[in-house]
Amino acid sequence: QQTFAEEGLGRLSNADAAWIKIVAIRKLAQEHVQPDWSDRFNSMLRYAEGRGWLSEDGEYVRGHCVWN
Repeated sequence: QQTFAEEGLGRLSNADAAWIKIVAIRKLAQEHVQPDWSDRFNSMLRYAEGRGWLSEDGEYVRGHCVWN
C-alpha cells in the first residue's frame, strides 16, 4: 500500500478503494495496448465521470482494491 503512493500511482482512499493517477495508467499501458485503447480508455473515463469516479481536478480515477 505504501509503495502504491511512493511510486506515484495514486493514493488509497480506504481499504477498498484508491484514487489512481490517470497519467500513470496511460504510462503503464504504453506499448502494451491495442491502437484503439486510448479511445476506449477515454470512453471509460467519461463513464467514470458520470458516476462520480473522477477527482474534481480530473487527474485521478477511483478504482476498487482487492487484496490477496
